[in-house]
Amino acid sequence: EYTMTTMESLPRPTRGVVNPAASEKVFRLERYLPPDDLAPFVEHFWLVAWSLPDGVTHVQRTLPRHAIHVVFDEGRTAIFGVMTGSFEYTLRGSGRVLGVLVEKQHTVPDTRPAGAARIGLGLQSKDQP
Repeated sequence: EYTMTTMESLPRPTRGVVNPAASEKVFRLERYLPPDDLAPFVEHFWLVAWSLPDGVTHVQRTLPRHAIHVVFDEGRTAIFGVMTGSFEYTLRGSGRVLGVLVEKQHTVPDTRPAGAARIGLGLQSKDQP
């Protein structure tokens, strides 16, 4: 049985987090290496957790990696494909989001010509209509 406390944690990432210094005051972002038997399929797990006072919100802008994520959010589970634009997530109250970054070798290479439309599955990029 695996729990986040039994997996090796990674340093707090700043890549992709817009304004990481401010974000550290608002939410916790942790990454964990997968157990050996999942390592061929999972690059790492990530967890975002927050607890904001009533009436306080925080809009976090993120520049996602060129990767596929499986995301478990309150009331929603989704697979997010490769996105090229930023997206925003509004934090309010308290909550957690758990994600799985799929190992690169299990993703489909981007072979589209330059300028072709790119789509994120399950979440609309701020830069897409």
